[in-house]
Amino acid sequence: SHRPPKHTENKNHGEGEKRRDPEHRGHGKAAMRLRKQRRNRIIGISCLSVIILLLVICIAVKFFHKDSADVDGTPAASSNGEGNESIKAPETAKLSETDFQFTMTADKQEAGTALEKKEIADYEGYAVRYPSMGIQVMDEAIAQRVDDIVSVFKAEVEGCRTDEPVRMTMLTDYESYQTEEELISVKFNIHTELPMESLSGDSIETYTYDLAGGAEITLADVLKEG
Repeated sequence: SHRPPKHTENKNHGEGEKRRDPEHRGHGKAAMRLRKQRRNRIIGISCLSVIILLLVICIAVKFFHKDSADVDGTPAASSNGEGNESIKAPETAKLSETDFQFTMTADKQEAGTALEKKEIADYEGYAVRYPSMGIQVMDEAIAQRVDDIVSVFKAEVEGCRTDEPVRMTMLTDYESYQTEEELISVKFNIHTELPMESLSGDSIETYTYDLAGGAEITLADVLKEG
């Protein structure tokens, strides 16, 4: 009898599918591993970026904090309370003889013999050099002008004095000339250093004396003679 042929195609196809399924599963697992590794790398890079950013911020804050302390002149306070002591200002140097050196040259002191009047304390002092002509009336008049210069300086010192030590000085030197009209001219060059800028600086006072009698000649006397 004739038997129909056996159908083996489906069976072979099923076996082929069974053989391909493990391969597909293997590829799927490899892809999952790749995706997981890629995700881990992204997470790692992100964490590293955050750490670097935090370090940059910390360095910037520390640098800015240091600059602020330098500008203020006091150290920044730390978290444990240290560094609150302010920087002490340098101490004011005391005065000495070297702070009062006369510089006027002898060729500008034609008339008279130089005398000095000075008083030097720790932070306040003055020194005045003036001429003595050997004529009593004239010498007394010149000495009175010197006393007036000193009195003005002392009054200014009183007005500038504070609780803190401050150097306040005056140095006065002179020029003296004899004219053909038998007159003596004395010019005082006054240099003052005080905390108030308006009181500090250089000034000049000039006086004229009659060589014959020694009296001081004022502008009014000159105009009267004219």
